[in-house]
Amino acid sequence: IAARASARATADELDNLATLGKRLARERDVATFEAIHQRIMRSLIAMARSPRLEAALRGVPNIVPGNFFAEVPGTLEPQRRAMARTIRAVVARDAEAAAANLRALPATQGAAVVALLRSRGFL
Repeated sequence: IAARASARATADELDNLATLGKRLARERDVATFEAIHQRIMRSLIAMARSPRLEAALRGVPNIVPGNFFAEVPGTLEPQRRAMARTIRAVVARDAEAAAANLRALPATQGAAVVALLRSRGFL
């Protein structure tokens, strides 16, 4: 998504993405953070202009009920940093860096989920 968005986005879309990124960087309320994050992800998907990717990702927000960042401790700040790097790369039209930054997130966030499950005795 990030690689395609960096190649296919219009200047206006990139400006909007950068503005959302600045809002995400300074947001401290977890509910508002999550809402802005969702807008950013929807923007990246739209900028990628890929019906297949859009269809494949349609159900992703429903995998974790509620606000992931509120439910899983330690996930908000890594997400904030990774999204800032991703947005900078997309705006710079650096497809390789944009993709690498977004691709690294599941492992980081997955480790936080595993830690939470262990702390609750599920693992």
